[in-house]
Amino acid sequence: MTYQKLELLKRKQQLEKIIKTLDHALHLIDNNLQIDPTIFMSLITNMQFEDEQKEWLKTILNEEKVTQLYEISNDKQKELERKFYQITERLKKLYGTDPQDMNVQEIIKDYIQLAEETAMTPIQSLLEDLPEEIED
Repeated sequence: MTYQKLELLKRKQQLEKIIKTLDHALHLIDNNLQIDPTIFMSLITNMQFEDEQKEWLKTILNEEKVTQLYEISNDKQKELERKFYQITERLKKLYGTDPQDMNVQEIIKDYIQLAEETAMTPIQSLLEDLPEEIED
């Protein structure tokens, strides 16, 4: 392929990623009357760096597990992002609260359940697959 065609294909992928990110962001806005800008920007940043996160995960988990984590439908992805946003919003309201507080503990439990739903496996199973040392 010519250099120009490769560059155009690369640009097309970038635009498709931007459109997907905007679609997910609009989905969050549609379902919430008030959006916390800090959490919202965090989600958008995570969506934008998905490929980099995927590559990093491949350094600590086997490729099959990483592929499984990212092979979810667009609707399921939106649902998980909505749940993550809602849990994070609840946690942010408790900023400064003692970590032993029952409300904080309940939110941590919800985060763990969401992580297990996303990974489609118990957290303990994922932890067992991690190497002893993880590089940045």
